[in-house]
Amino acid sequence: MWIHGIGLTTPLGDRPAAVAAAVRAGLSRRSEGALLNERGDPMIVSQVPDDALPPIAAGLADRGATHIHLLRLATLAVQQAVAALPDPRELPLLLALPESHPKLPPFAPGALLADLRLQTGVPLSPTSSSLAYRGRAGAIAALVDAQLRLRDPASPCVLVGGLDSHLDPDLLAALDRDRRVTAPGVRDGFAPGEGAAFLLLSAHQVLPGSRARISVASPAIGHEPGHRHSGEPHRGDGLADALREALRGRPPATIRTVYAGLNGEHYGAREWGVAALRNDRAFADDLQIEHPADCLGDPGAAMAPTLLALVATALERAYCRGPALVWCASDGPMRGAVIVDDRPAPGTP
Repeated sequence: MWIHGIGLTTPLGDRPAAVAAAVRAGLSRRSEGALLNERGDPMIVSQVPDDALPPIAAGLADRGATHIHLLRLATLAVQQAVAALPDPRELPLLLALPESHPKLPPFAPGALLADLRLQTGVPLSPTSSSLAYRGRAGAIAALVDAQLRLRDPASPCVLVGGLDSHLDPDLLAALDRDRRVTAPGVRDGFAPGEGAAFLLLSAHQVLPGSRARISVASPAIGHEPGHRHSGEPHRGDGLADALREALRGRPPATIRTVYAGLNGEHYGAREWGVAALRNDRAFADDLQIEHPADCLGDPGAAMAPTLLALVATALERAYCRGPALVWCASDGPMRGAVIVDDRPAPGTP
């Protein structure tokens, strides 16, 4: 698959080149939020400035506050991603959305797809689009689906994305009760973030008005029995399996860059350590490892497409070398890995 368009909304901005440069420079939007944790200390969060978001469309102002915020986060990112299409027709959207926290009501965005059509002005297909509540690795699962759909000549393009915000007060309170939110005295937490990221993908390198330079290949999914919300031992099998499948058939020592879904929690670092050791033959000796959540916070379901957008931009601008591996792990069982390169993937038209 080829990336023909990228759209981002992040705490560091909404232009992919500028966000990639800011992450490369180590700039950060992590700061003390307005909410205090149970111990009276300010939580460290990473928020998109409200004045950087477009207004809500007429007719959508009666939606709930979280729904409106997600629509505003998504607007520019969707519009940027499809800008390469001179006349977008009914476009399938495969969208990763937040996992529900086990101690909160299920996340239910209602008529999100129809509202995205109205808010963005992009004709997202009501019949061939899908929304899945799978968290950080969800967009990699969407890439697996996209790969299958793009085999159909009637589907020249697919839009894959992720949209999330950890900054809901009830969610922050639940995460704080689990002592997962970075704050004074919290040694094993993460900075809750938010964002939207979308990729316009095609099976062809050349489309009318667009020639792609970055390919995406071998999206793979694993499942971790010992995930955060289970009582099983956490062995790191799911991520190791996802890496092994994504790397299948590649010569040893060829992966030169990793964009990792690490968010600062020891849980993810331990899991990555297991997966990397089990697949160490794939990595070059001078492997470059990046973990942009240090700068952006953890954007939840937007994590995987944000990492893909950043590594694609970095490859184009020679900030890193391909092939690159991107991986993410959800709080639930899903784990995902995918290869990104500035050369055609095997078998890509």
